Parts: sequence; C-alpha cells; structure tokens
Amino acid sequence: MDRQDRGGDGEGHVLAGIRVLELAQNIAIPYCGRMLVGLGAELVKVEPPEGDSTRYLAPLPIVDGGPDGRGYAMTNVGKRSVRVDLADPASRPVVHRLVEWSDVVLMALKPTDRERFEVGYDQLSPVNPSIVYLEHSAFGPSGPDRALGGYDVLVQALSGLSYVTARSDPAGSVPLTIRPAYNDYATGLTSTIAVLAALRVRERTGKGQRVRTSLLSTALMFSTPNTVQFDADRHQIEEVRSEIETMRRCDASFEDERRLFEERVVPAGGAFDLNFRHYRTSDGYVSVGAMSPTLRSRFLAALELPDPRELGIEPGADEWRSFVSGVEELFRARSSGYWIEYLRSHAIPAVRYNLPLDVLDDPQVVDNGYVVSVDHPAHGRYLLPALPVQMERGMVGGVRPSPGLGQHTEEVMAEMGITMVGHPPPPPPVTASGKASLPVPSAVSRSTHRPER
Repeated sequence: MDRQDRGGDGEGHVLAGIRVLELAQNIAIPYCGRMLVGLGAELVKVEPPEGDSTRYLAPLPIVDGGPDGRGYAMTNVGKRSVRVDLADPASRPVVHRLVEWSDVVLMALKPTDRERFEVGYDQLSPVNPSIVYLEHSAFGPSGPDRALGGYDVLVQALSGLSYVTARSDPAGSVPLTIRPAYNDYATGLTSTIAVLAALRVRERTGKGQRVRTSLLSTALMFSTPNTVQFDADRHQIEEVRSEIETMRRCDASFEDERRLFEERVVPAGGAFDLNFRHYRTSDGYVSVGAMSPTLRSRFLAALELPDPRELGIEPGADEWRSFVSGVEELFRARSSGYWIEYLRSHAIPAVRYNLPLDVLDDPQVVDNGYVVSVDHPAHGRYLLPALPVQMERGMVGGVRPSPGLGQHTEEVMAEMGITMVGHPPPPPPVTASGKASLPVPSAVSRSTHRPER
C-alpha cells in the first residue's frame, strides 16, 4: 500500500505532522503506537538487533525481512522499523537525533535498561525539551517491584483481577492465565489518552513533559468493582478473609474459594447466576444481558418464572442453585437462534456466543467496519480488528502492513542526516519545524549481538 498512514502525508488527520519514536516491545505500548498511527502520526520503531520479541510469537515463515510473527503483525501495522543496538554506546547520537526529530517518545524499557542505555527522561528531555515522553512500566515508577520486568499475567495476580475473571484448571484447584492479555491492550488505550492529553498541554503552553502509565494501574481500573471498599463493609470483608484463610488451610479448591467470594462480596443479587450470563443451548451458547430491575422482570416473565426473591430464595442457598439449574435446563432444550429471537421479541438483550474464529465474519462486526484487511508483501492478506474508535474525519483510511526487521533503517537514517557505515553521507534533510538537522556519527546496528536484558 501507499504511504497513506504516514502522518505527514495527510493534513486532515488528527495527528498530522506528529512524529513518534517508539522504544517498546510486546503489546501494550506498541498498541499505543498503533493507535497514534491510526490517528495520523508518523512513527519510527526502534528494534534491537534480534527484533521485537513478538516477532517470535506465533511465528510466520522467515523471509528476507527477517523473523516475523502474528503477534508482531497485529500491533505494528503502519510503522517504520529501524534496527539499533542500544547496548552499544555509539548508539547515543543516533538516539538523540531521533529524539530531536520526534514530538513523542514511547518508552517501555525497564528502569534499569533506561538507565543503562541513557534513554531516560532526564537524559532525553535536554535533547528536546518539548518532547512528550511516555514512560511505561509494569508495576509503576515506585515501590518494591518498580524495577521488576512484568507481563499481563503478573498484574492479573497482583491486582486481584484474575481472582474473579480467570478460569481454573480441570480440577478447579488453580486459576489459569487470562487470555488474551487485555491489560496490555487496555494500557495501550490509556497510554494513547495520556499522550494526547500531554500534546494538548504542549499546544497551550509550549512545554513537553513526562507522562506515566503501567500495567498495574490498568488492571486496578478493571478490578474496581471487586476491590473498592467502604468502611461499612469492613466487618464482612474481615469475615470473608478469615473464611478463605481457613479454606486454604483445609486445602479447598480455588473454585470453592471463588464461589465464597462471589456470593459474599460481589453477589449482584444473583444476576451473574440467572439474568446476566451465558447459557448453554441445544446447539451452542447464548448470552443474556438483563441487569436492570426492569430487564430482570422481563426475563423472568418471558420464561414464565416466578421471582425467586419473592419466594424467599436468596443467592447462594441450595434452593437458589436448584432454581438456576432449572433455568439452565430450559435453555438447553432449544437452539441459540430460537432463544435470541424469542428474548429479543420480549425486548431482552441477547446475542450469539461466537467462536473467536467466527468473529471477523460476523455481520455485526463487518457492517460496522470493525475489520481491517492488510496486504503483507511476504505473508499475503490478513484480517485484524480495526481501531476501537471511529471519526467522521481525521483518521487514517488504510493500513500499511507491519515492517520487516530494520526495513526502514537506511531510509530513516537518511532522513535524519545520519551517516551509515559504508554509505556516503546524505544531504541534511529540510524539516518543516525548522529544527536543526545536522548529521551525526553512525551507530546503526548491523550486528546479530543480543544485548543483555
């Protein structure tokens, strides 16, 4: 495809003219980069000699562009890739030149690596005082775990989020990792908000700044309904905590623990058992969303069921479980299509329960333009979800495929005025901003050395 998602090529794009430097791997901050590209920014991604780690996640066949993976292809569309060995001290002037060029730096290296490679905010802000520097970490900038590298699975645990949302192993004894890594993707969104807010401040004041996000803070946002505590609940919370400690001493299963927690701490009037849940049908599953009192009443009336609360049946009791089992048997007697049509005819929200393999073909998804088709020069066409926002004007229309490892190194270095080893120096590029554009010594990595992590 053409250069339709290069910010400088479309004056009408929201972030036209905004230049982004990405020093990040995996999912969270690269997804932020994808969002910014979709809004029209131009982004250069700095990759280590071996490439972003997601190039090895669900790998694709190796071609001339080097290692590539499905994980990388999902979050790095529309970017340009340069290959720089940050562990080499000679890379410093290259990084500085890229920072001079940039409006935004997306930084997701560990604190120890930021210090070792001299790419922290304190080192880079003097190079470009107007820079918006997004500093991302797994667990936040302070505290005992600040220097610990982290992944979604770890903040699922630390935030308490997986206690309610995780599946358990077949025996019900151990919680399983939640997939996909939704804290990663959501952190990409919160980081995008932070960058846009900081750019707005800079527009008003002319000043750049450091903004911070973390996987942990995102996970805490998701866990709010389960972790918020009122003083009035303190006694009940201590009782539940004591009961769970007793259960653990007795080697109770994780599912038994969670059942106690859900019944005592987040019961929601039994909604998650009865009227706000997924049901097995004769040919699959169907999802029902009848949370409000009005919808709950409609749900019971449509099924010609009494209100169990009026019968004195409370969530968690044996009679309650028996009542719910009866509703489950009712749903299993008919097809998903029948139940969707029947419930909707009674103004009750209900939808099909899709396999992930079917989602991108679902007419509701397709008709809203929530699918993007990408043509990769080496791997052919692939489909992926579009960005989760739409605007009448200002967003990029097409999507360029994810880049090969270091695919744009020579191109970008020429634009920066950086002399590459074995290449004559290009003329200094002319920038619209009028920033200095002086050539600097080359430190572009052509090595296969893997720096220490």
